[in-house]
Amino acid sequence: MNFSQIIKYVLLLVLCFQAQLVSAQYSPYFQNYSLSEYNTGNQNWDVSRAENGKLYVANNDGLLEYDGLAESEFANR
Repeated sequence: MNFSQIIKYVLLLVLCFQAQLVSAQYSPYFQNYSLSEYNTGNQNWDVSRAENGKLYVANNDGLLEYDGLAESEFANR
């Protein structure tokens, strides 16, 4: 094995490790909430995202609207 082949293998290994590090940066963030934090119905029926980016969740207690920072509840009456 000559010097140029060794350099090629080393570069290949570096690229493989770099690709693994870059892909790990884009993993999504998930936040789990307990029932006391969620403070609404514990069974969700549907989740939908509107064109404006807001998330809507239909559950036993009504409709929840989440904009990424705060949630609003529209209760069943």
